[in-house]
Amino acid sequence: MKAQSSTLSLVGFEGFRLDTANECLWRLDSDATPERIDLTRKTFGVLRFLIENRGALITHDALLEAVWPDVHVQPEVVKAHIQTIRARLGDSAQCPRYIETLRGRGYRFVAPVEVPTTTPLPVVSEESFGRFVGRTSELQQLSAAMDRARSGNGQVVVVAGEPGIGKTTLLKQFVAAQRFEHRDAWVAEGRCVEGYGGTEPFYPVLQALGQLCQGTGGSEVVKALVTLAPTWALQLPGQVASHVRESLHRQILGASRERMLREINGLLSFLTQTQPLLLIFEDLHWADYSTIDLLAAIAREPGALRLMIVATYRPDEAALAEHPIEQLHHELSLRGLCRDLALGPLPRDAVVSWLKERDHIDPVEEELSHLIVQRCGGNPLFMRATLADLVERNMLRETATGWRPLAPLGTIGAAAPHTITQALEGRIRRLGADERNLLEAASVAGLCFSSATVAEAAGLSTEQFDDLCEALARNQRFIQRCGVKRLPDGGAAAMFCFDHALIRHAFYGRQGLTRRSRLHRQIAERLEAIYARDQRAEVAHELAQHFADARDWLKAIDYLRIALQTAKLRFAYREAQSILDFAASLTAKLPADLRPLKSFEFAEARASLYAAAHDPRAEAAWVELEEQARTIGRLDAQLRAMLGLAYVFSWSDRQRCLDVLDETLTLSASHPDMRVSALVRVSAYVRRIWTNGWSHADLTECETAIRALRETGHPLLIARANMDYSMPCLISTRYREALGILRANYQILFEHAVEHPGFDLARATWMLRLGTPWAQLFLGELGRSMESFDQGMAFFRENGDYFAARKLEVYRAWLLVHTMDYESVIEMYERFVPASTVRAVEADPGALLPVHHRACIVIAGLAYIGLGDSVRAASLFAEARQQMDAMPIMFDWYWRLAIEWGTAEAAMMAGDHRTARSRGEAFLKLALATEDRTWRALAWEVVAREALASGDPVIALDHINSAFAAAAGFETPLADWRLHRTAAAIHEARGDAEQADVQQRRFTSTLARLSNSLPRGDQIGRRLLALSIS
Repeated sequence: MKAQSSTLSLVGFEGFRLDTANECLWRLDSDATPERIDLTRKTFGVLRFLIENRGALITHDALLEAVWPDVHVQPEVVKAHIQTIRARLGDSAQCPRYIETLRGRGYRFVAPVEVPTTTPLPVVSEESFGRFVGRTSELQQLSAAMDRARSGNGQVVVVAGEPGIGKTTLLKQFVAAQRFEHRDAWVAEGRCVEGYGGTEPFYPVLQALGQLCQGTGGSEVVKALVTLAPTWALQLPGQVASHVRESLHRQILGASRERMLREINGLLSFLTQTQPLLLIFEDLHWADYSTIDLLAAIAREPGALRLMIVATYRPDEAALAEHPIEQLHHELSLRGLCRDLALGPLPRDAVVSWLKERDHIDPVEEELSHLIVQRCGGNPLFMRATLADLVERNMLRETATGWRPLAPLGTIGAAAPHTITQALEGRIRRLGADERNLLEAASVAGLCFSSATVAEAAGLSTEQFDDLCEALARNQRFIQRCGVKRLPDGGAAAMFCFDHALIRHAFYGRQGLTRRSRLHRQIAERLEAIYARDQRAEVAHELAQHFADARDWLKAIDYLRIALQTAKLRFAYREAQSILDFAASLTAKLPADLRPLKSFEFAEARASLYAAAHDPRAEAAWVELEEQARTIGRLDAQLRAMLGLAYVFSWSDRQRCLDVLDETLTLSASHPDMRVSALVRVSAYVRRIWTNGWSHADLTECETAIRALRETGHPLLIARANMDYSMPCLISTRYREALGILRANYQILFEHAVEHPGFDLARATWMLRLGTPWAQLFLGELGRSMESFDQGMAFFRENGDYFAARKLEVYRAWLLVHTMDYESVIEMYERFVPASTVRAVEADPGALLPVHHRACIVIAGLAYIGLGDSVRAASLFAEARQQMDAMPIMFDWYWRLAIEWGTAEAAMMAGDHRTARSRGEAFLKLALATEDRTWRALAWEVVAREALASGDPVIALDHINSAFAAAAGFETPLADWRLHRTAAAIHEARGDAEQADVQQRRFTSTLARLSNSLPRGDQIGRRLLALSIS
């Protein structure tokens, strides 16, 4: 007879509550204060089976089959257990309140049963042979940590131990106890899976969020996700309606890892306002890097959340794989940010308790426990497998009074398996053919499986498959029930899991390669049937792995392409690199005629990622890509590769960059598709300006190509061109226009990135991350600029893009010059440039490239000007000028403006009017060659101030009027306050007090607007604030 329900973890009946997770009974007094009543495992099994089938007649045979499967037990044993239950309940056979005896027929549970309405808990596996013992101290530590979390002191607990040591069982006992004693917490679990689960970004986090969405109060969680964490809501298509996801796509602009982190923190904060939250992440030695980064960020600043995170992993496996969970655990432990629970083997007394069925133990059980400890080392999984093997070989029997050997203990000791694998293999051989076939097929699917994906591969109907799985789970043979999975069509399938990953490996490893390949293919094709084409992104990793193991390289590569786009959209670039490595290993196995084309596709993605991260390996990647494209006759791809190569050359060799750009422009004219040619021309001319300096001719060519593209009406091509076009806008006083272009067009590219994997989303993300704070800086929005820089730096660091993070930090120092935080600039300079040479990239993965190195020197020189050290400043400007003369590179022309500005300032500070005049004139000449009105105004202001210092207020007035004329009609707040301050001094020198007062008041108001754009109480901008007040 099947139980009506086997997923209830807490079942109440008059005065008592049955705890299936802890396999015990709780007596409730009048105040409902629970008192634990321990039962032997078989006694508990009898009571549980009666309650699960409450109201039904249960025969002796049914009880024997359910509680003593495959073990010969006399019927009198059942009667003994019934008497024990009645004694514990205070029941009687004559006037039964709980268990009624129907003479000669069986028993019936007659008391009303109450099931709590709280979220169902994961049920402790009905593991054969033994109870939960030996972990009382660990349970108490977990409970104490949860109490602290419940009071608003966030907790992180790391449970470490070898395979099979009991990490999962400990946590299930803990969760069940918490639910029984408090019943006030959200509970969710995410488990990492070996293989595809190790590369899909945020795999266990999304799994846990999905559980919260499906549990009690799930609708509230979904609403919170959509409102507070839309970037996460988009990753859960099964929980969020399609029309809502479409709306969310439009809302998210420039989303980043940092935004995802901010949103998840907001979500956790919201959820824990009403009740505590317990998150469990298991097997983190298989976790993706994104998950580790997220856990690190939360663990380092747990705050006052009513949150407890429990993480489990295997230290040996993590160390062998050099997985970042090991380093994170070490760091958190050193800083006192986590509590460690290292699970060791069970001691002998715990093993004795685990084996016995009554309060005392006889010498036979004592000797048996010694044998088990000696052979299995106190590893619970090994002990269960060993006992099961001995029982199935008729060498050991479990009776109502305990374990009894059916052979001499010496013989048993000699026959007992020496490894878990031996123990499992013996049990597997004794399975029925259908059962063994089912479990072998299931092992190919993974640790968890369902009939929906595996039944067909196993050659069974869905009903047959589920019935066999139910019987195996009920008889505690290798698998257990683990909930229900919702299918895309609205249906559901019962989920089953292997009791341990080692068990799954045992079934998988005993199959031949040919059979495994066939099963992988069948399961993959079944997944394709279940998930429509537009739904497969959520199982792309799984499909890729199955088709790869089925040796269908092309299909595996197709799904890796989808997985790669998913990783990019989650801004998980380290996972993207892992996927690219996997793709490279697969393309190497393709036939020779297919290999170049597929290899090229992923090679372009890798080169783009390198370039966006400013990784020096990008040059070799683009060179190889250009050669491949030329070989296979892909002109469009060859042009993209040449643009990429020109960009990389611009970091170290301006002339090589310009030569490649000229070749690209010439070659683009031969492309038959005008749209491709126009898009290439936009990019090439923008890069010429960025590399060689402002050019009206280049800008005109660029705008001509953009107009041609806009006439096509193709929104995606236009968006790609506009992203490039925003760069010249940033350096021609069209700051606000650039900001709008970046935001609007990045959003378009982001929304269509999945169906257009050729998009270089990484480069577009870099442009957004740099362009946004740059435009905000020149618009005088200093606080917003600082926030954008900080978010961008955090984003790139979390993704391991150290080049990009450091480059942004250099440009952030450019902002700090304008906030007058000169000491912070010098600190950055001393960290990044300890010597006058660029550090070796091999020695420091975040080392500065030449373009960043000299920008850092120039910005530091300006900081020394602000601190009044003209000698040190002049030295740095001379060093930067020497580097630019020796090796011209991208953007030198722009930083020469800053050098001349700073050199003129240094000369004025030193009283060297001749040098100040000549450098000021050089500055003005350079500024007038650009279309940036901020620089033009600043240059006119310098020569005006030098003229005034030289005693010529008339010339000074003429120059300052030219400065105002240069800025007229443009937003130039970084220059405006300086213009008004100098104008006030000139008018005062000329004796015009009224105009001097007007200009002084304008100076004060314009400077105050800049200062007020910074957040109050912040350490940044104090010198600027003081100047505005004075």
